[in-house]
Amino acid sequence: MNVKSLTSQELCRLSGAAAELYRITNRGELMQKLSLLANDVVDAYHAVAWDIDFASMAQTTSYASAESAAIVQKSWPIYTHFCERYPQFGQAITNHCIKGKVYRATELLPPSFVERIGFMDEYARPNGCEFQVGYFFKQHGSRVAFVNCNRNGRNFTARDVAMMEFLAPHFQAAYENANAFEAKNEALERARAVRDSLPVESLWLDDNLNVQEATPGVAPLIREFFHQPFSTQRLPEKMLKWLRASASLTRPITPLIVRGADALLRMRFYPQRLAGLGLLTLTRCVTTPTLEQLEPLGLTRRESEILLWVSQAKTNDEIGIILGISGLTVKKHVENISAKLGVNSRVALATIPLSDL
Repeated sequence: MNVKSLTSQELCRLSGAAAELYRITNRGELMQKLSLLANDVVDAYHAVAWDIDFASMAQTTSYASAESAAIVQKSWPIYTHFCERYPQFGQAITNHCIKGKVYRATELLPPSFVERIGFMDEYARPNGCEFQVGYFFKQHGSRVAFVNCNRNGRNFTARDVAMMEFLAPHFQAAYENANAFEAKNEALERARAVRDSLPVESLWLDDNLNVQEATPGVAPLIREFFHQPFSTQRLPEKMLKWLRASASLTRPITPLIVRGADALLRMRFYPQRLAGLGLLTLTRCVTTPTLEQLEPLGLTRRESEILLWVSQAKTNDEIGIILGISGLTVKKHVENISAKLGVNSRVALATIPLSDL
């Protein structure tokens, strides 16, 4: 019997149940829901969902009921005894051939083998799992996850298997969906930590260039330099065009600089800084330099004052009036400054205070 043999009423019921799975974004909560749903669909004695990482031995186990949990936990030492003594048990649940498939217990280990070693009498029948049917998730690496339904006395029917096979793609998709949500949330937590440690305003962008996280100072900068409100769903078109200029967004691109009335905004983008997230930093720079910014040049305070006014395109006479000295004195200072800085034109001298902004 296959999925096509199920009645329209059965398909409607299963479809409704499957739709609910996609609302769950927490893997632990999803596994609990899967065990309950599988238990109900095939009328099992008890069902359990396992999610194990064999690299770290971290595991999440979800049961259809408290009674199921008590049954499994009470008998766990017996099960581990068989696993330690017979490696076939561990090999069975890491078998790549059954990943992505609905399986019966008889497909994992030969019935004659489990009967001969006493597993059926000592563990399976006393714990209500003489017969088993379940779904084994497609996984990569050391992770193993499956939903297992158990009962005694009567085997699972072909119709039970058909209903599990109908649900299997939904189990898989919902599981991957929950994994993606958890990975994204973990990345966002790391992003917040990085964001809070940065000395500049920053945004985290997803693969669609939508804003996932932003520091409070971003909105005022967007209003100042782009003259529009800040939207987490749509960045200014000039920024988007710049970001899209690098098709793959897998390498740093040339900074974008936007000039305002008395300042400029420098933006740098770091693609895939975290999984699925790119980092965009925004730095506001005042275009009128200060005396403090000129200190590394080694000029006197008076020379620094004159250089600042030169950078503002003031003439010697205008600077003399501002500072209360003669134009000839200003001219002499300009000559000394040029000699100290190794430039031979007023235009080159005027650009020096702006060179690092």
